[in-house]
Amino acid sequence: MSSDFFSIKARVSVGPNVPVGLHDYRLRTPRGTHVGVFQVGSLPRLSEVEPNNDLKHAQDITLPAMIDGIVESDDYDVFRFHAEAGETLIFDVMATRAGSRLDSTITILDERGVELEYIVGIHRRLLHSQRSLPVLPSEEDRQLFRSCGRRL
Repeated sequence: MSSDFFSIKARVSVGPNVPVGLHDYRLRTPRGTHVGVFQVGSLPRLSEVEPNNDLKHAQDITLPAMIDGIVESDDYDVFRFHAEAGETLIFDVMATRAGSRLDSTITILDERGVELEYIVGIHRRLLHSQRSLPVLPSEEDRQLFRSCGRRL
């Protein structure tokens, strides 16, 4: 564990019998108490890798996956994945449920960057924002999703 005036870094171990879902934590310091949540998932975890702000630099991922990322001011993150025509995919932004003030959007793109689906304004309007999207056939069986957001 390490800390400075504004942040703390700690390693948390999750046991094999901890159920999937959001879990609360409480951090008590000499300067006060912070309460937050963390996600225990059943999917493989991937970390966003910069630069991935445009189609040229899209990060290749294998689905299913849970992607951890950091959104800077007016940030775009682009991910490339394989999908079969007719397959249904679920995109779920956890930020609001984890206490973030992120106002996020998700755009599903084909390999050429043509917008196929757009999910906007997830913050505050929906506490649970999950969309189930059918995959559309395209010349390529690769598709992309772009997430972006801004902190409110």
